[in-house]
Amino acid sequence: MIRITQKRPFVLARSNFIGFDRYAAHWTGDYGMTWEDLRCGIPTMLSYGLFGVLMIGSDICRFHGNALGGVFYPFA
Repeated sequence: MIRITQKRPFVLARSNFIGFDRYAAHWTGDYGMTWEDLRCGIPTMLSYGLFGVLMIGSDICRFHGNALGGVFYPFA
């Protein structure tokens, strides 16, 4: 693909291997919509930085349902 387009493809993976961060971004998956899920999700993403993974992401508020107790108001 690099030879054809002269651009690197963007690869987003849910699983990984040693040295994967050189080739792909990592996605931690979907977390729930509670304060407890938010408390677990953010440190998970920060810990990847300790291992040198620079591109990490998560769906912290999911893609369906309604958030409870104003969990995501600070991000709105």
